[in-house]
Formats: sequence, C-alpha cells, structure tokens
Amino acid sequence: MSCDEIFSLYLRDLSKRVNENYYKTILRFVLLYRECLNEYGWLKRRDHYCKAGMQDFDEILNKLKKEEEREEQ
Repeated sequence: MSCDEIFSLYLRDLSKRVNENYYKTILRFVLLYRECLNEYGWLKRRDHYCKAGMQDFDEILNKLKKEEEREEQ
C-alpha cells in the first residue's frame, strides 16, 4: 500500500467518528504532513545520488530538469 492509500483509509475511518470541524483540522494536517514527507523524500533521493556521484543516472530528476528547461524557452 502507498502512503496515499493509508492516509485515505485513515481519513475515511476518522470521518465516521468525529465531527466536521475536527475532521477538517485533521485533513489539513494529513495533507501538510504528506507534502512534508514528499519534499523530504525528494531531498533524500537527490542527496543520495549526489553523494554517490551519480546525478546523471537519476532518471526522474533528469526528466524534470528537461521539462523545466522546455517551459523556460
């Protein structure tokens, strides 16, 4: 299971147990937490490839860089 699936199961279960205001608060927290995990994960991935001297082998990062370059032109 992915983190998104786990978060959605948690939120679905929680929605049946709490009031609307509390649910909105928890939903905001889960979304921000997910964003933080995502950002931290990408930073760790980049650091790993940089320490190994393999920046050119990170296919995902290279693909994103190419897309950014196209958008700038």
